[in-house]
Amino acid sequence: MASKAGPQGIDFTIFFRALGDLPCDLHLGSAGEGGGEADGDPVGGLAQGGEGGGEDGLAAARAAAIGGMDDWPAEHVAEWRGWAKRYWARVAAEGRSSGAGETERRTEMSSVNPKYILRNWMAAEAYEAAARGDSSVIEELMR
Repeated sequence: MASKAGPQGIDFTIFFRALGDLPCDLHLGSAGEGGGEADGDPVGGLAQGGEGGGEDGLAAARAAAIGGMDDWPAEHVAEWRGWAKRYWARVAAEGRSSGAGETERRTEMSSVNPKYILRNWMAAEAYEAAARGDSSVIEELMR
């Protein structure tokens, strides 16, 4: 999916952290509600949309898109939407889209996807300042 991001890309640290913080943001329907393979939905009952209007499975991608998703080509957005449908279908099939299963999934994802990471540019500023004898940047990073 990395090649199907917008012109400036996607921050995958933010993406996976956001994905772990989110409930399923797609409407889970049944085949009789317009979802299902017979209606061209290859994930069988995971329908785009829902009452909230923004429930298209792209909340994590929106949160992590560098520069926003407005400039993304439509085919890239469609690829991400397809990935989200497959992901949330799997989460639902594993019984992890609501209740205790959802809580467990969110806890597990939070435990392996850091909220804060040291970025290369931050480290570079710190060691360049330290080379000049200024330890204040390192001290700021440690807070």
